[in-house]
Amino acid sequence: MKTGIIQQSNTANIEDNISRLQSKIRLLADEGAELVILQELHNGLYFCQTEDVAVFDQAETIPKEHFKEMRQLMKISGVRPSMHAPIIDPAGFNEKEGWSQQNMKDNERRMFENIEKAYELD
Repeated sequence: MKTGIIQQSNTANIEDNISRLQSKIRLLADEGAELVILQELHNGLYFCQTEDVAVFDQAETIPKEHFKEMRQLMKISGVRPSMHAPIIDPAGFNEKEGWSQQNMKDNERRMFENIEKAYELD
C-alpha cells in the first residue's frame, strides 16, 4: 500500500487550512497514495508548546459536518484517511482525580464516540 503523509504549517484561517489540506490530499492521490496520514492538529495553529488554558478548546474532535466533505474527497481521490483518536484509559483513571466510577463511564462513552465516528467516516 502506498501511503502519503501531510505535515503543513497552518494559520488561524480554518477554511484556508482545510483547502490546502484538500489540495495536498488530491496531489498525493494523483501520485498513487491509497492512505493519507494527516497531522494531529490540522484545522488551526499548533498550540501544544505551552499549557495555556485559553487555547485548549482548539483541540477539537472532528465535527460530524466535516465527515460529508471528507467522504466526498475520499470518493474523488480514492484515498482512505487515517483516523487518530485520543488515548483514553478505559479503566477510569485520570491525572487529576485518580480513579472513579464516573471517570470510567465517561471514558467508555468517549471511546464509543470515537469508534462510531470511525465507522461513520468509513
